[in-house]
Amino acid sequence: MMTEEKTLYEIAKEIRAKCPPDTMFFEQVQIYVQTRIKYEDRKGTWEVRAPELTWKLKTGDCSEMSLLIVEMLKSQGYPAEYIWGTYDGDVLHARVQVILKGKTYFIDALDGRLKNNFNRMGRGLHPQERIVYQ
Repeated sequence: MMTEEKTLYEIAKEIRAKCPPDTMFFEQVQIYVQTRIKYEDRKGTWEVRAPELTWKLKTGDCSEMSLLIVEMLKSQGYPAEYIWGTYDGDVLHARVQVILKGKTYFIDALDGRLKNNFNRMGRGLHPQERIVYQ
């Protein structure tokens, strides 16, 4: 018998119920995505898969994984934003930003190693990026 896969909202709600502090919830969503979505280097394309498609395919790049995290956090009422910038001078990278109670949190969909040398350049999709649904 086949079981229907849970929605991103249902998953985020379950994680939120287990993680009362906000920062613990952010960390657990990050870990959940990191352990279930395989990183796929999609350099050379400006197409960014919608969160539902990334979840279905179980693969994505930093943009797609970040959008997935944004979707999960927003579903639980957090003001999450997709941001982009560069690290190591010119490598384009996407992350998630949440400003809560006057404090800014950055969530890196990959592993967080880039937090010290990240140069934020924009909010929302990069001007050349576009969402694809299939």
